[in-house]
Amino acid sequence: MATPILITGAAGRVGGIARTITELLLKQGKTVRAMVRTNEPCYAEMGLDKADDDTLLAAMAAHPSLMQRPVVVTDRGAKVCDSDEGVEGLL
Repeated sequence: MATPILITGAAGRVGGIARTITELLLKQGKTVRAMVRTNEPCYAEMGLDKADDDTLLAAMAAHPSLMQRPVVVTDRGAKVCDSDEGVEGLL
């Protein structure tokens, strides 16, 4: 079985994790918007509903609560998971 790496709060500023995760997910055809929690109060306050990818990434870096998590990365791929069931699919 693959050794999973669970990354939460991945929009942090240390080690370029946000960039790495973004690249992995984009290679799989996911959008940056798929990684954003649209129900967070700061999402509406910042007017992010029509924001481009760069703006969304900057917003997630400044407000980690906007980052959908957990993001799971294993040798089987990377996935933004909303539940335990999503995580189990990559383990």
